[in-house]
Amino acid sequence: MAVVILSLGMLAAFTLFSAGLKTSEQFSDDTAAALFARSMFARLRAESSLASERSEWTNFWSAFAAGSTSLMAEAGGPDGVWASTNMALRAGGLFTNIYSEYSLRFGAETGRVSRSLRYRATVTLRPDGASASSNSSAAAVVLEVWNGAYGPTNDDNCFLFYTEIPNGGRL
Repeated sequence: MAVVILSLGMLAAFTLFSAGLKTSEQFSDDTAAALFARSMFARLRAESSLASERSEWTNFWSAFAAGSTSLMAEAGGPDGVWASTNMALRAGGLFTNIYSEYSLRFGAETGRVSRSLRYRATVTLRPDGASASSNSSAAAVVLEVWNGAYGPTNDDNCFLFYTEIPNGGRL
């Protein structure tokens, strides 16, 4: 009888251990998606502000929403955290960014994949809708992020982020 009770206790302990590992992995995925969204939104705000100062806000958002221009992520390249051949941030489709580790000690790429993310950014210009015009006062950006390079892209398993970026030239 004592062996049965001990076995059940050990089984329960091992179950809790695997649940703890899964929770830790989910928190890591949450953090990576949130950091990616913060990076993308910060870059969009900076570029939008520069475009607004040059009176090119409408042109910038029209090109970005159509997917004909891209921005570079802020934490990339030899001076950043990751080395990657695909650090572009784009809208207008589903894209995959694969980040490999960069060794600051040796000054080279390690070849190990640190994180991969799939994302879709959708831009809506307010109040006009789909296309930018001189009346557009804000760009609404919806960012869907999925962890991993492969897998389903339904709304049930994505991280969803939203922001609005005003046209500073119209304030």
